[in-house]
Amino acid sequence: MPKSKDRGRGGRSRLILIIPLSLSLLTFLGVAYWLLLDQVGGGVNREKAQKEADKALALAEAQPVTHSEVASYVDAQDSATKRIVKWEHGDIEWPKLVEYDEVRAGNYVYPKYQTLMDVVSTWNPDVSDPPAYFKETLMHFNYSNPVERAMAEKYRNAEIPFKVYDVPHFDETSEKWSDEYLSKVLSKSGSNHVEKSKDNHFMYWALKGWRETDVEYVPPTEIIHDMNFDKWLSVAKEADATKMKNDSIHYYLMSSAPIGDKGKTFIARDLPLFTTSSPNFFISNPRSNKGIQCRFGMRGIIAEAHYDSGRNMVAMLKGVKRYIINPPTACKQLAIITDIDHPSYRHSVIDWSDMKQAESHNFEKIDAIDTLVRQGEVLYIPSYWLHYIISLKYSIQCNSRSGSPPNGEGLEEIEKCMGQKLGAAAGGRLRGAKN
Repeated sequence: MPKSKDRGRGGRSRLILIIPLSLSLLTFLGVAYWLLLDQVGGGVNREKAQKEADKALALAEAQPVTHSEVASYVDAQDSATKRIVKWEHGDIEWPKLVEYDEVRAGNYVYPKYQTLMDVVSTWNPDVSDPPAYFKETLMHFNYSNPVERAMAEKYRNAEIPFKVYDVPHFDETSEKWSDEYLSKVLSKSGSNHVEKSKDNHFMYWALKGWRETDVEYVPPTEIIHDMNFDKWLSVAKEADATKMKNDSIHYYLMSSAPIGDKGKTFIARDLPLFTTSSPNFFISNPRSNKGIQCRFGMRGIIAEAHYDSGRNMVAMLKGVKRYIINPPTACKQLAIITDIDHPSYRHSVIDWSDMKQAESHNFEKIDAIDTLVRQGEVLYIPSYWLHYIISLKYSIQCNSRSGSPPNGEGLEEIEKCMGQKLGAAAGGRLRGAKN
C-alpha cells in the first residue's frame, strides 16, 4: 500500500525493509549527491562534481530489472486492496500498478479519461478546497523502488502521463527550502518577478514579437517591481488562513534558472537533477534542456490552459496543485491562440471555471485527466499535452523540459490545431511556459 508523502522520514525507512539493498543505495546516492553539490564551490570544481554525481546517479538508475521481476512484482499486488493515501483533507485512491506492456497490448485502457465537463462541473476550478475523497487515474510509481522506476520509464518513453514519488533529491530540496532560506536566496536573485492579477486567473503573456502597431494590447496581469519574497509570502499565508476569495487581488511569484546554468543560481544548485549533463530519468535529453522554471503559487491561482513542446517534468516542492491535463487531440476544441506573435500564443482563451463557457465549447466532448500533485510528487506531462493548473494553497513547483520526443508524438495533432508546420524542433519558437 502506498505511503502518504506527509509521512516524513519514517515512511521511507519502512520501505527500506522491503527492498533494502536497491532502495538504500538510491536513497544514499540521492542524499550524497545533494550534499556534495551543496558543499562544492562554483566554477570548474562544481561542474566537475556535478558530472561525477550525474554518473553515479545514472549508474544507480541503470540497475537491471528483468521483465519477469516486473511481472512478479505486479502479480504480488493484492488486487482486492485499494491503494489509499491518507492526507490532511481525507483519502486519495491510487490505481493499481499495471505494466505498460499490458497497455500496449490493449489489455488495459490507459490513460483513463473523463469528460472535461465532468471534471470542472464536479469540482469547479474556482474552488480551492479539495473533496474528502479523490480518485486518481494516473499511475503512481515509487522512484526509489527500481522495479517501479523501470515501469515508469516505459510510460515515459511511450509519451503518456504518470507520477513518481519518493525522489530523495527533491525531498531534500523541499526540506532545505524553508521560509528563511528562500528569503535569503531570493533577495539576491535577479531572475525572479511577481505578477499581479485582479482575480485568481493568470494568463501567460510576453510582448516579444507582438506587432504593437496592429492592435493595442492590454496585458492580462501587471508586473510588480516592489514586492519581495517576504511580502509575497505574507500575502500567500494570509490567503490560506482567511481562504481568500477568487475575486481578490492575487500575486504570482516566479523565478528561474536559465538554460546552461551551471550552479550560478540557487535553483540550479538545489535542483541538480534538472541541470544534469548526463541523461537521467527526469532529463532524458540534456542538450535540449530548457532550464528550470519555478512558480510560487498562492491559494486559488489558476494558470490558464496551454501546451509545451518539451517533455515536461513537474516537481512539487511545497504544497499541492491540481492539474487538469488533455491529450494533443483536444487542442482544436480548446480555443488555443494560434497567432505565433500574439503575447499569449498557444494558450486557451476559455475560462474553465465558467460553466456557460464550458457548455458553449462542448467540454462534454473533450478528454481530460484530473490529478492532484502534492509535495514530493513529480508529474510527467508529455510533449504537446495541454494542462490547466490550480494552486490549492501556498505552493512551490519547479519544472524542466528536455526537448520534443524522438518520434514526434503529439506533433501532428498540434500542427493541425495551430494551422502551421511547426517541425520537431519547434520548441525554440513556442515561447514560455506558465506552470
